[in-house]
Amino acid sequence: MSQTIAEQLQAQTASLAAARAAVTQQPTAGLPPGKVPWWSVTDAMTISASILLFGLLVMVLATWALRHGIAAGLVLRLFGMLTIIVLAVFLVVAGYDSQQIAPVTGLLGTLAGYLVGRSVQEQPKV
Repeated sequence: MSQTIAEQLQAQTASLAAARAAVTQQPTAGLPPGKVPWWSVTDAMTISASILLFGLLVMVLATWALRHGIAAGLVLRLFGMLTIIVLAVFLVVAGYDSQQIAPVTGLLGTLAGYLVGRSVQEQPKV
């Protein structure tokens, strides 16, 4: 009645192979045989990382512009809008669905409206 260790190991190996086959088949579940999905997890991770690197580049450029005497209000608007765009695109590319993105998109839209609608007052020159 008791199984030997070799038999137990063989049974575990067989169940692991079956699980691997099921996971391998899952991304193509709705596709015809032989058809490869056009969007993989690796693609999404690569594009998400690229978008975040672009966002970092935007932050570096905004810092450079601020240090070189460009008006702070203009840099804030540019930096804010580009950051909002980068974050929104990242959320879409990262694979979140519409129910998860909706509240964040609303918040990002509110921030964008504030940045665009806010008037920058000139300081009186003395």
